[in-house]
Amino acid sequence: MITIIALLAVGVLFSVSSKDSNITWNLLIEDPRSETLYYRIAITDGDTFKLTCRNSVSKSLVTGTFSVTDRGLLNPIQTSFTAYGPGLPMEFTEEYSIDNGVITVYHHEEPRDYLRLWVTPLTEETLTVNSRVFPLGDLTETHLLLTIRIVK
Repeated sequence: MITIIALLAVGVLFSVSSKDSNITWNLLIEDPRSETLYYRIAITDGDTFKLTCRNSVSKSLVTGTFSVTDRGLLNPIQTSFTAYGPGLPMEFTEEYSIDNGVITVYHHEEPRDYLRLWVTPLTEETLTVNSRVFPLGDLTETHLLLTIRIVK
C-alpha cells in the first residue's frame, strides 16, 4: 500500500512539473553605467521580441528578432532591412531571403547572455515584446548605452 501511494505521489509531481514547462523570466532594460533600470518585462522561454531602429546612414528601418531560450539566454533569429547600411550583415554567407524588397538574414549563432546597444532619438530604437511597444530612443535626449538581459 505504501509503495502504491509513493508511486501515485511521484506520478502527480511529474505531471504537475511537466505541465508547466515554460519558465517566466524578466527581460531587463538597464543602463549598465548608472545601473538605472528602465523596464522589467515578463517573458517566457520560447517568446520572441523585436528590436527596431533606423539606420543612421541609410535612414531605413532595421529589425532584429530574438527568442528566449529555456536557459534564459537571448537567441538571435533574424535581421530584416530594406536598404543596406553600416552595421548590417554584409556577407550573405548565412541563410537569407529577399521578399518584396525586404532582405532577411537568418542567424545561426550561439545564444548570448545580454545585448548592448546605443539608443538615441535620431535612430528611434524600439523594443516590441508580446505586442507591447517600448520606445527606447525616447529614454534620452542625446545618446544612452543600454543592456538587455534576462533574469529569473
